[in-house]
Amino acid sequence: MRRLVPGGAHAGVDTSGAGIRALAAIRNRGRFVTVVGGQPPVPLRGITVHQEWIHADGDALARITRQKLSARVADTLPLHRAAEAHARLASGRLSGRLVLVP
Repeated sequence: MRRLVPGGAHAGVDTSGAGIRALAAIRNRGRFVTVVGGQPPVPLRGITVHQEWIHADGDALARITRQKLSARVADTLPLHRAAEAHARLASGRLSGRLVLVP
């Protein structure tokens, strides 16, 4: 992640149990949510760490959506236009992210 976003991501959700390794991808004072069991990583560098236990629970999923993990979306493209999305990203002229939809 740090190769793609050298300053680190604004936020992340750990669904695999990567813990501290995933936290390393988050920028200072970012937000981090883990949805796996065990101890959540220690909140380093001012990162807000939140642990949410997920198990077919609509209320818990709703709480995750309120964690203010948002991104500016410039465009949404179908997956078969992935090459176009990469070209647009490489141009450096986007003010937001591109979302590929399978």
